[in-house]
Amino acid sequence: MLPQEDVALEVDPDPALEREAEETARRVMSGGELGVQRLSNTTIHVQRRKSPSELRDELDSDREEKIGDIINRIDEYDSIEEFLSQLAGQLSGLNHELKNKKRKS
Repeated sequence: MLPQEDVALEVDPDPALEREAEETARRVMSGGELGVQRLSNTTIHVQRRKSPSELRDELDSDREEKIGDIINRIDEYDSIEEFLSQLAGQLSGLNHELKNKKRKS
């Protein structure tokens, strides 16, 4: 059979096939067998991925904790320049972590 031009796809719903599909879907959703032999030994693993808002909240929490640690240690520094240099290093590290986490998600 050669390909034909300007041929529309025709869908002729067969009520018997529709009922069979519905029954199969109900059976599978309730834990029953799919009934397809080649898939009988197939296992399924569903992995939950964090949403962007969950990742953002996690990063915000980490960032607040690390900045809080720096502020609590202000008295340890001899000058404001030393403190700012340390803070810049910490922020650079956080920025690097953020980029890595975005790349992985």
